Amino acid sequence: MKIRHILCLSTFVLFTSCVSSVPFTKYTADTQDATEQARWAALNCHDPKLFQDDDGTYYVYSTDASIGNAHKNGLQLRYSKDLVNWTTYDKAVITVWDNDMLSWMNQKKETASTWAPTVIKQNGKYYMFHGLIAEGALPNGPTAWIGLAIADSPFGPFVPAHVYDSKTYSQSTLVRYAWESHDDIVAYSYDDESFSAYIGGEMNGMTVNSITVNGEKKTDSKINLSKDNWTNLKGSAYTGVNNLKGDFTIKYDVTLTNPGVNSWEKWAFVLIDEKHRSGWYMRADSYTNNATALNNVAANLYGEGHAASVSYSIPDGIAAANLYRKDMRLLVNVDYKVSDGSCVLSVYSNGAVIYTAKASRFVSNVVYKTVNTSTFDTKETVGEKTTATDRWAYGFGCIDPEFVTDMATGNIMKNDFGDYYMTYGSWKGGIALITVDSKTFKPTYVDSNGVHHVLEAPLDTEKEAVGKLLVGGEGASYEGAQLIYNSDTGYYYMFVSMGDLTYEYRIGVGRSKNIEGPYLDASARDMGKVNNIPGSPEYYHNVGSKILGAYKFADERGWRSPGGQSIWRNAEGKILLANHTRTDFLASYYFYLQIHEMLFTSDGWPVLNINEYDGNAANGKKELNKAVISGLYDVVLTKRSSELKTGSRFPDMTANTAFSAEDAFATPSVRLSFNPDGSITGAMKGSWTYSGKNKDGNDKIDIEITGVGSFTGFVMYATDFSRIESVTRSTITFSTISTDCGEYLFGNKRNYR
Repeated sequence: MKIRHILCLSTFVLFTSCVSSVPFTKYTADTQDATEQARWAALNCHDPKLFQDDDGTYYVYSTDASIGNAHKNGLQLRYSKDLVNWTTYDKAVITVWDNDMLSWMNQKKETASTWAPTVIKQNGKYYMFHGLIAEGALPNGPTAWIGLAIADSPFGPFVPAHVYDSKTYSQSTLVRYAWESHDDIVAYSYDDESFSAYIGGEMNGMTVNSITVNGEKKTDSKINLSKDNWTNLKGSAYTGVNNLKGDFTIKYDVTLTNPGVNSWEKWAFVLIDEKHRSGWYMRADSYTNNATALNNVAANLYGEGHAASVSYSIPDGIAAANLYRKDMRLLVNVDYKVSDGSCVLSVYSNGAVIYTAKASRFVSNVVYKTVNTSTFDTKETVGEKTTATDRWAYGFGCIDPEFVTDMATGNIMKNDFGDYYMTYGSWKGGIALITVDSKTFKPTYVDSNGVHHVLEAPLDTEKEAVGKLLVGGEGASYEGAQLIYNSDTGYYYMFVSMGDLTYEYRIGVGRSKNIEGPYLDASARDMGKVNNIPGSPEYYHNVGSKILGAYKFADERGWRSPGGQSIWRNAEGKILLANHTRTDFLASYYFYLQIHEMLFTSDGWPVLNINEYDGNAANGKKELNKAVISGLYDVVLTKRSSELKTGSRFPDMTANTAFSAEDAFATPSVRLSFNPDGSITGAMKGSWTYSGKNKDGNDKIDIEITGVGSFTGFVMYATDFSRIESVTRSTITFSTISTDCGEYLFGNKRNYR
């Protein structure tokens, strides 16, 4: 689910003025300074990957997303001594790009990007795995890639392994993926081209008065289009014609009945070759005419060699906004010529041309050298789509690499051959387990005869070198996974981010005694048996205990769409979870880094201090006891659901899209009184027990909520950075989990009133 939203963040500079009055109480970066990378601090951090160096300094590497016009490719880096105050490094940590990545992903050095890196230190060097997925990079799409880069400093520059050390490495790719790829040369043929052409898009209201193709009228009456999911061409936001062959001219007569309140809500023209999954998405701004996924079809191929190029007469979205006014009448003329694959779009208003877009089609042949393109063992199909229910029919991305670490010791887990375990995968195809050599980080595998191999080539070049599917698949949007082990509890824990990262992201967790699963959440629901069918018990939003989701304490700032988690055991032995989060007080294109401390209950379940890490600000406070803990609390009980709700959740949404009923907006808190006699009164009834400290010195609490279940966890001092007013932020917080209902219960004491 990253594809659309991460890449589109650069367009949102238009909105900064509407949120400038909103203060944020912890981070030093102001939203008005979003275009100055050196001032970002905790602002503008996506997919954070936490790492601590030998001198104690913390580093967070993150996806190269950004706000406004400040986008800088090459991954971003922040560093801190206390996990509270962050300095943003204003240079790219990758400046030399892997040629295999550029070729495989159809990127250019000038525009190359990458996602969600993970970094570890070994033998005085810094090793980074990073990846990317894109629809439309090759005609078979989607296409994905993970590679290794090495540096002498945590600040980089990280360079491809074979460039850094040509004696050890002949190439730097760990694994690639191309949907429905082949072993032989595949020529892109146009002999049987058949196009579909659509008009519509993101506007609240648009009327198509008529459509003609080669002079023949194709509509009998006016067609009223309404705001809908702009990526769904079959929805009510678009209308069009099919089976266009040879040269053709299409003319649209449209009226913009309701352009919408946001200047980036624009109509669009979409031309798609259904067979080859290629085409163009033309809209009068600089973002959308790059690369956008539409209905699993490669839209807007761009660049040279492997794709189409698009040029336009409108330089940016701000200028284009002047072309979209209520009741504006437009004539849109589209000419396509099969001889050279050229597509020319001209927009007329009152007889004058106000906008043009020109494209030239995909023209090159592609050689596929892979034999196993799914990267997971699909038995006899090996990466080929077989049936409509085949889990690979949804596509797969080999991204988000993470090492598997024992959080009790800090050691990376190894197999019997001494290889490091690693997970990767994402975006509807599932999460896989693979191995890499513990000395060189080259890909490894064990064949069917039990022979161990260290590859000098990507995993996808060997049929048996496939990952083991652990969770997800069947179209379930599990991504950004991290698998950890805790030798103190004897469990492996699978953490995944799920859903639309802008509006319904949240972090789910399950555990297993075996590294290969099955991974069950606290409700005993299997994260390896999920689907993308709303309403079914196995719907992926309904599975995975909600260790971090959208919530809002009363009278405080609220948080939504947390995800992109990274878990690290620091030098002090504390287990930390880093995540990015959006808010309920700023638009979606503002997101922040947060750090939480993780603890494990007596029955082996992880819980988070819901408040951000405060640098041990609780040191020196008096010991907790029943009297100190008693009082009024704002409490959140998490809830999961397989249901969807439609409608615009937030002002910056572009469509009335269906989102998870429980994850798409912040769960509000309720008021509970933890009474000195051990009873709980207020919005819920029950009882509570303070059990003293465990062997690690953490204060235990057990809670019984009538009609809900028994919860166990911890109570602690914390700093509540979400409080709006300039008041005391010290609080007492608790975080618990129930194996009765599989939900989390957490809360903050209202000791500042």
